[in-house]
Amino acid sequence: MTVKIECPKCHGPLKVWLDIDASLFFNVSRSGKLSKRVIQDNLQSDGRCGLKCQTCKWEVLGVDGIEDDALLQVIRDADDAWAGLQLKVVPLKS
Repeated sequence: MTVKIECPKCHGPLKVWLDIDASLFFNVSRSGKLSKRVIQDNLQSDGRCGLKCQTCKWEVLGVDGIEDDALLQVIRDADDAWAGLQLKVVPLKS
């Protein structure tokens, strides 16, 4: 049986979000020049995530308000997808 992942209120499509923290580090030379840019993921563990409907105003913050196992799995899948990504800073194009 296929489970439909949709808004429990209006049956619209959902969007999952994860709030992440990262730190940007530079080595600083004695003259003040910045080099060796490094981004470090500060693994947040306070559960800043949620689901929101793309059609109506329904949303749930965190996993505590979600009782549907399929919706909980969507958040877990997003978290797993995040674990496979690498943060990168690129200069803005003028």
